[in-house]
Amino acid sequence: MKRRPALICYDIRDAAIRRRALRLLLGWRVDGQKSVHECRLTHREAQQLFSELCALIDPRTDHVLMTWIRPKARPDCVGSAQATLLSDEVIEIA
Repeated sequence: MKRRPALICYDIRDAAIRRRALRLLLGWRVDGQKSVHECRLTHREAQQLFSELCALIDPRTDHVLMTWIRPKARPDCVGSAQATLLSDEVIEIA
């Protein structure tokens, strides 16, 4: 099964749980910063990873979001941001 780019974001209040979520994602992530991570996953891997993340959090106070990234999609910019397509894989937003 082919791996696809996915974006995984979380808002986790407890620092220890946040660190555990980060450690879990480090094995999968391609890039990211703080609580936003890009991963390359099969559908089955995405389901498993999302389940593991959801098992860590407190659903009353924490949130996890996972979405597939469409590689050929044009970015939507709000405000004064301008998007420049640098290559098929790199978009600069400034």
